[in-house]
Amino acid sequence: MERKKSKIIYFVRHAQSEGNEQPDYFQSPTSKLSQKGEEQAKILTDRISKISIDVVLSSSWPRAQQTAEMIAKKTAKQVHYTDLLCEARLPSIYYGRRRDNPEIVKLQQLYEQNMLKPDWRTADEENFKDRKERARKILAFLLSFAEENLLVVTHGSILRITIAYMIFGEDFTPVEYHKFVPFLHATNTGITVCAYNENDGWKMITWNDRAHFG
Repeated sequence: MERKKSKIIYFVRHAQSEGNEQPDYFQSPTSKLSQKGEEQAKILTDRISKISIDVVLSSSWPRAQQTAEMIAKKTAKQVHYTDLLCEARLPSIYYGRRRDNPEIVKLQQLYEQNMLKPDWRTADEENFKDRKERARKILAFLLSFAEENLLVVTHGSILRITIAYMIFGEDFTPVEYHKFVPFLHATNTGITVCAYNENDGWKMITWNDRAHFG
């Protein structure tokens, strides 16, 4: 008899980055870990080393890569990098610029006027439809692994979007997006644990666990 598929996914938001230290600015994809972030990652790896992990997967962006590499070194696991796990893409004009920049404020106001339209695109960002599709692909990607215990190093927004898709599936709409995604807060190195089996589908076990900081 074929064994039914089951998974335990340990989602980890990357450690603090240089961009996280400047909340008045939109963080660049190239942002690396700050000194505090490197210290956070070391504490995180000590905890992860006590968990049974079969595979480490990571976003290909530097701040996630650096976090994943420290985990890999401690656990002796190879890291598989993928763009699927990168942060939700904003308009490229945002990156590295202040949030109160008049041009950015104007674009944000335009977005807010149209945010319930699934296909709306302010510029070259991922719109709601794109983000929903990527969440679907992330879950399919995770379920494609034969291993049962996966550690996933990713980013705050795409993590919350993926969790939302677990709950709503194809019924996920911009209305749920703008209620659910801001409600959840993911801190640096927070651990979110989700389980999957073919009978029950996805379940959340733990959200944003930071017990490794005492």
